[in-house]
Amino acid sequence: MGIESRTDGGTLHFRVEGALDGPTAGALRRDMVDGALDAERIVVDLAAVPWVNSAGLGHLAAAYSTLREKGQALRLVSANPRVRALLDAARLSALLGEA
Repeated sequence: MGIESRTDGGTLHFRVEGALDGPTAGALRRDMVDGALDAERIVVDLAAVPWVNSAGLGHLAAAYSTLREKGQALRLVSANPRVRALLDAARLSALLGEA
């Protein structure tokens, strides 16, 4: 498990490695919400995430809601087909997009 972040202009980028389960997704959610003070957009690269469980999906949904209330956009990129299917089943596929 690992979370790396960097800022590029008004965009805060995260790269997640490993399963996006409760503890990892909780840490990512905190990092996104706390670290996105001045960011207009938050992009999360899921290329190295093999799977997401229900707790991970819940944290992504909660982060999306919090960021949206603050006028910030959340985008999930590079999800593998398995993760895409789970995001779709959880009705979070609208967050998928390009960086």
